[in-house]
Amino acid sequence: MKPTGPVEGCALAAYADARKLPISFLRELGLADTNYMDAAAVHIPFRDVTGRRTVSVQYRVALDGPDRLRWKRGCSHALYGLDRIGKATDYITIVEGTSDSHTMWWHGEPAIGVPSAATGAQLLGQLADLLARIPLIYAVREPGQGGAALVAGIAGTAVRERLRVVDLAPHKDPSAMHIADPAAFPARWRAALRRADWSGRR
Repeated sequence: MKPTGPVEGCALAAYADARKLPISFLRELGLADTNYMDAAAVHIPFRDVTGRRTVSVQYRVALDGPDRLRWKRGCSHALYGLDRIGKATDYITIVEGTSDSHTMWWHGEPAIGVPSAATGAQLLGQLADLLARIPLIYAVREPGQGGAALVAGIAGTAVRERLRVVDLAPHKDPSAMHIADPAAFPARWRAALRRADWSGRR
């Protein structure tokens, strides 16, 4: 069931501060202040592979919590960062959600975001087709059953022979690792890639 209750509200400046990302960078990605149900929200456009057309829109309506994101009415779940796939040559990382994508892109890392750990087989199949030419696919496995299920779903697609699974413990995800120490992120990320294994294959 889609959430329909009142929202807490979230401004772009607050989101940028919480994620320790420059607001100017987020604006370059198309993020903007807007209103949702009479509360402040962040407008997040999902662009197509050309970057010229918006295929879906998500609103950030709270900084944290299970109800922090809402899809625009009439919009369906979509992959985030389609317009960046063409820039990936040697590898790309699959992450969960928009904030992890923002973090990765800020650090110059090629990445694409899936909507959630419960992303369906159809969307994952579309993702596999889009990544067909990229020789190495990393997937961040977040803690818990959701993270394991997402990796298993990715491993069930055509990318499985090229898949390596990244664990960022003690950090939950790329965003959390960046927030803990932005300056240390590049070295920690590279170390995590070196540890990446093939345990996601089936």
